[in-house]
Amino acid sequence: MQPTTPPESEHILAKFLDSKAAQKPDTQTRYLQYYQTVLENVTTGSFGTAVAMPVQSDHAEMRSRFDELVSTPTQTKTTLKGKFATTSSSKEKDSAIRAMLTVALMMDCDSKEDYPEGYKVRDFVPGSWDDNQSFCAYVQAVFPTPTLSSKTRERAHQAISQQRRLKAWKLKSRYKVKLQPTNILAEHLVFDKSGRTLKVFGQVSFLKAHLRRTAQDPIDLSFEESLKKGTLPPQLLLEVIDSIQFLLFPNDKHSVKSLDRFIGTDDFDPDAKYREGHIRKFPDNFEYKYFANRVVALLDIVNNPPPANRVVAWFERHTSERNALTVAILGLFLTALFGFLTTITGFVAMVYSIKQYDVALKAMATPTPPGTQ
Repeated sequence: MQPTTPPESEHILAKFLDSKAAQKPDTQTRYLQYYQTVLENVTTGSFGTAVAMPVQSDHAEMRSRFDELVSTPTQTKTTLKGKFATTSSSKEKDSAIRAMLTVALMMDCDSKEDYPEGYKVRDFVPGSWDDNQSFCAYVQAVFPTPTLSSKTRERAHQAISQQRRLKAWKLKSRYKVKLQPTNILAEHLVFDKSGRTLKVFGQVSFLKAHLRRTAQDPIDLSFEESLKKGTLPPQLLLEVIDSIQFLLFPNDKHSVKSLDRFIGTDDFDPDAKYREGHIRKFPDNFEYKYFANRVVALLDIVNNPPPANRVVAWFERHTSERNALTVAILGLFLTALFGFLTTITGFVAMVYSIKQYDVALKAMATPTPPGTQ
């Protein structure tokens, strides 16, 4: 697929962001660069099977294919693949679909490829869009469930009430947390304890554009209705932008400097500097639902800092309560043993000293033979 031309860029922005973004394509260079990189990855094989010629012949065809998908979110992947040219292999179609969803909805429909088998961090589990699964069902499964237990809800409220402790610069300087931008929405706020890495969704322009799309819709718009509009539920997107601009990087001196460094050194979206609020009406009773558990994880970092190094981390992973009790009992036993040995040693030393004293007394009492002096 050829690189985008200026007119083509406007069509891409209008389709995958919104009309406002399309009016000023020069302000969307980061998204357009990402778009081009994703398409190049299809050719090189970074999205599965490398293909000499993309399954989708041009940018217009990919936009058309996306429209076909979101017009009926209940269709399966097999149904969608059936609309591609019959000359393309199943794996080539998979690569094309993966690239399309990556640029259109910031979703990786085959993320299992990028993680080791069995990988899981709290409520994040890499997944794939199965052939016989509906698109809507897959998208819902990608994100954490918004249905919370009373305990999780209470802990999330506690975390938000202590949000001053959760600023990015504090997490970084006090708890050695490394912030890492991600282009995949489902990875947002995933904290990998082993690497002390916190992923932060890095396409802020995308968030703003998609929140504008549903600005007049209810905040609890369903997945199916949201997908028909080519976007994701407003509640979910609001949680992401709120956690970036009001939780991690609020508008204070230290946080602004921290955000500038994140943009400059880690390729975070510069649009994050332009604070436009929540884009749409923000409810007074707003609470985290999709990412509640991950906000709780941030509070856990503060209340129970992760291990300082890998040695401590290994020990913590391999020490259960039973092992800890065993170690404590063994410690008491060894303490008693060493105390007993110390007592014996002291007694032997005392006996030896007495015997030496007796020998000395006997030597003093024995007369010295004449002529020996």
